[in-house]
Amino acid sequence: TLHSGVAGARGLANKWGFKQVITPTSATAADFFGFSLDVAPGLLVVGAPGKDVSLTNLVNKMTDVGTVYVFERNAGVVEGREQKRWTEAQHLTQTSDTAVQTGVRTRMGESVAVDGGGTTIA
Repeated sequence: TLHSGVAGARGLANKWGFKQVITPTSATAADFFGFSLDVAPGLLVVGAPGKDVSLTNLVNKMTDVGTVYVFERNAGVVEGREQKRWTEAQHLTQTSDTAVQTGVRTRMGESVAVDGGGTTIA
């Protein structure tokens, strides 16, 4: 999907090599998934500032509200071998209808950060 974005995981096992393509479950055009990212042990936070959002009392989608996706690293089997994989755990989206109705494109996810313990996302 055009400009939806993608993140890649690489690992070090005697050499850097490609491990996984990371995409959100709800990718659409111009989301710009991967515009920003941060990691903590077992946690990956990825911004998609171009994500359009439909809220409860809006008829049309509000553009560029943005979303922050949270991925967790879990064990799985790939090609018969156990490997750790990034899986989408949740996504964070602005839910305040009033803030979105102002017409301001909030672009949540333009910058993301997670603390070292993975307990706070900003």
